[in-house]
Amino acid sequence: MLLLQFQIDDDIYAFDVHSIVEVAPLVELKQIPYAPHKIAGVFNYRGKLIPVINLSIIIKNKSINEIMSTRIIIVNFNSEKYGNKIVGLLAENVTETITCTKKDLQQQSIKIEKAPYFTDILVRRQQMIQIIDINKLISNEIQEQLFLDENDK
Repeated sequence: MLLLQFQIDDDIYAFDVHSIVEVAPLVELKQIPYAPHKIAGVFNYRGKLIPVINLSIIIKNKSINEIMSTRIIIVNFNSEKYGNKIVGLLAENVTETITCTKKDLQQQSIKIEKAPYFTDILVRRQQMIQIIDINKLISNEIQEQLFLDENDK
């Protein structure tokens, strides 16, 4: 299993790379007036406007630090209501990948209602790395703001 690691403050998180399309450098995002603060903006990705979600706000309710290692992680997001969508995830300290096996992961022992996207934990070199399920990351409320229903067109 291959994971992409990122960091918020001193906490380390990771995604399974199977949902990741590309890791892009930080580009200037078009701000959308009146959009929720979790939505960082949109950008042109290969001729298509892609919404970008701020991971720091979703996970820790804090602004992101725009540093050299801040990236846009472009992912395939599978929504039950809207189908497969491409979404950008704004993250800082996107610096490395981690190879592990399913056996290396430990099940999280606490169920957090407000954060259903937290799944397993990888303990590696005295660090705990929280694994995130991309398909549980974006709440239904944010999905309704991000994606048009076919009937809305």
